[in-house]
Amino acid sequence: MALRAKRSDVQQTKANPRATFKLFGQAAMQATILSRNRAGFWIQGGKLAELLGSCDYSGVDVDVCFLSANEVEWYKVATANSHAGEPGK
Repeated sequence: MALRAKRSDVQQTKANPRATFKLFGQAAMQATILSRNRAGFWIQGGKLAELLGSCDYSGVDVDVCFLSANEVEWYKVATANSHAGEPGK
């Protein structure tokens, strides 16, 4: 019989969290993280997707973009009790 991890031991993640991204040479901007890996982030919406501007895939304009990890100075995922409009400290 296969062992199952206790619920408290399983890492709980919020689906599609909002995050603040600080790109080199840019002001901090928010976007929704769809997925991430070592190469970067798939993000959706927000001013960051507008800034990237290369969200046109196969002639269809979408607000989902890939953000390379090399472009990110820092990022912070919003917590449940954080205020979205407040800058990080």
